[in-house]
Amino acid sequence: MIIDTLTGSEMTLEDLVVSFHADRVLLGSDYPYDMGDPEPVESLRKTNISTKDKERICSENAGRVLGTTT
Repeated sequence: MIIDTLTGSEMTLEDLVVSFHADRVLLGSDYPYDMGDPEPVESLRKTNISTKDKERICSENAGRVLGTTT
């Protein structure tokens, strides 16, 4: 199961990472739709999620899912 970061609040995103673990979360925006997050990296940056988990969410997980990294 893969989940994206589009949650609507920092607290919900933090809870999502605790519940499902950072290795299952990918950065999401729902661009170009207006219900999305226009600044998903900034939203993630504002959370209390660890730096390593933020790196996983922003890039490492996508590379793993797409098969471009291990």
